[in-house]
Amino acid sequence: MSNTFFQEMAEKSAVANFIFNLTTLQFEYSNQAMLALLDADADSVNINLLSRIIHPDDQPYALNALKHLTELNSNTEIHLRLTLSNKQKWLRVNVFLSQAGGLLFGNAVDVTNEIESQQVFEKYANKKNAIINILAHDLIGPLGTINMLGSSLKSTLTNGVHVNLIDSILKINKQATNLVKQLTAREFAETKDVILSKKRVNISKILCDYLEEYQNSFAHSQRSFRFSSTPNDIFINLDEPKFMQVMNNLMTNAMKFTPEDGYVALNVEENNDEVNFVLADNGIGIPADYQAILFDKFTDAGRKGLQGEPSIGLGMFVVKNIIEWHQGKVWVESNENSGTHIYFTLPKY
Repeated sequence: MSNTFFQEMAEKSAVANFIFNLTTLQFEYSNQAMLALLDADADSVNINLLSRIIHPDDQPYALNALKHLTELNSNTEIHLRLTLSNKQKWLRVNVFLSQAGGLLFGNAVDVTNEIESQQVFEKYANKKNAIINILAHDLIGPLGTINMLGSSLKSTLTNGVHVNLIDSILKINKQATNLVKQLTAREFAETKDVILSKKRVNISKILCDYLEEYQNSFAHSQRSFRFSSTPNDIFINLDEPKFMQVMNNLMTNAMKFTPEDGYVALNVEENNDEVNFVLADNGIGIPADYQAILFDKFTDAGRKGLQGEPSIGLGMFVVKNIIEWHQGKVWVESNENSGTHIYFTLPKY
């Protein structure tokens, strides 16, 4: 079948197709769909155009993907933003090297609506997870108080009917407590034997919304939640559900050991090819003896919270594993009665 046929088919395709020469840094071919996607004509499609319309924050990401593509001689998929007529457009670009090398074949699809819809979905999914965490924290304390008062009341009763009623209350209360424990335990267990599904996300926006939910939910207390990001928008390639499990576990610990008049602060900072995170609180801190084993599994470092919240000894172990799955690292700095700082770093790509 002739090359003319394939060129005619490409020209009529609704999919944007292109061939890029890595030696001359010029487009060898762009079909009509590609020109329409870039809002350009055939004469203006070149490397200079791309440098102008690809979002500045996405250019290092695109170059890094190209570097890995040429080093591994394979294909890759990237998501990046274009700025056209003061409007932002998201593209999904699939590229692969020719067998002879030097030529980059690819196609591009406008996925702006898909990305924006996914961002809305993930915002409310993360909001749901934050609410579950908050409910678990708020329920454990009162349920523990009910059990203590019920047991004390039972010891003063002599009427068998009243004793049976108290026993029923204590039984129901225990079932409710176990449900909360199972909810958090199941969340921890879900990280076992998983494969990361990474994608590029605006982690600053996600975490800002997340902390805002905590602030709104604890408006009745004196506890405050602070968030800062440098710069305001930071994009990173990660498995978002698993990353949010890291945040849920860290926030659960911070809430357990920070008094009602305390604060929890999250700072995110972009540093070349890394993103640095710091979650700080002014709670009761971690004893020095526990810090060395904090990230181990089922250790004495798992303590009850200020309101009697239980620990199953897996939270920080899960945090460490997920961060290391992302080729990151995590460490802690803490002094008793002076609060705790949890630091972790993740690669951007």
